[in-house]
Amino acid sequence: MVSTSLTAINDAVLASVKKAFPAINVYSYDEACFDDSSVSTPACLFELSEINFGSDRGDGRYPAECEFFIHCVIGYKNSSQENSISKEVREFAAAIAQHVWNSGIWVEGGVLDRPARIQISPGNFRHLSEHGYESWIVEWDQTVYLGRSFWNADGIRPVEVAFSARGDGYAELSGI
Repeated sequence: MVSTSLTAINDAVLASVKKAFPAINVYSYDEACFDDSSVSTPACLFELSEINFGSDRGDGRYPAECEFFIHCVIGYKNSSQENSISKEVREFAAAIAQHVWNSGIWVEGGVLDRPARIQISPGNFRHLSEHGYESWIVEWDQTVYLGRSFWNADGIRPVEVAFSARGDGYAELSGI
């Protein structure tokens, strides 16, 4: 069974967004380095903001219920229409949310669930000068199963399968 890490998920999300939106600058979020010169807009800033213990699948993996953000940022100097930057950034965030929904299985191998509770809301980056920013945030929950499962079914094939329709005994299935 496949194993994953939070770094692998981070890298996969960044690569997916970059591929789907080649004109957008994509970064890992680091608030400490965000100023007028460090990030070229339009930009997406990907952030893992919280990890809680999720539903245990009973396979030894840690069910990390993660809360992810993508900050969608447009600079006033990069806006196609200065009077409608708020509309433009909302459309930008909606397109990112659609991408999260449609492409949210970032890595294969059963190591994460589909994105859930996808939301779009006004963001942190608002600076109303001519060199400022407008932003909206796409937020979602997604459970990532970290570590290796202690169940290893590689090479195991069932030799006998039985079922019970009414609980009055089992019947063998054949031909499978």
